[in-house]
Amino acid sequence: MMRNSITEASHSSRGAIDLISEVKELQRFNSQELSKLLKDCENFSLFHITANGLSVQIDMDKLVRLLPLHLIAVLLSSQRDEASLRYLLSGLRLLYTLCEIASRHSKLEQILFDDLKVSEQLLDLVFHLLLVCCKQVLPCY
Repeated sequence: MMRNSITEASHSSRGAIDLISEVKELQRFNSQELSKLLKDCENFSLFHITANGLSVQIDMDKLVRLLPLHLIAVLLSSQRDEASLRYLLSGLRLLYTLCEIASRHSKLEQILFDDLKVSEQLLDLVFHLLLVCCKQVLPCY
């Protein structure tokens, strides 16, 4: 079942590109800033001005529902270069921040903790991270 979901996520390249840019934009905010943005947003969509001066709309409902599966796909990809690992870390930090502020935003809390599918994906992400960490060869000193 997880393989099918990962395959579906990787086939939607437009969604993946948007998700990557959204993660890169949102990872710049700390928990207080992100919480304030969510408090001020309408329909759970953030309107944000990028560093380039572009106005972007981020559908937080879609982002939060897709982020755990997207991070699993990044983790399982064959690319293990520094850039992809940095991106993975940024995505994990964003996911952690979203979990941290969820108690202050009922919609976010509902998606992350009450949606069984998302909760399952979060657990899958943790297990995949543990497996990848266990496979890393530690240098001998």
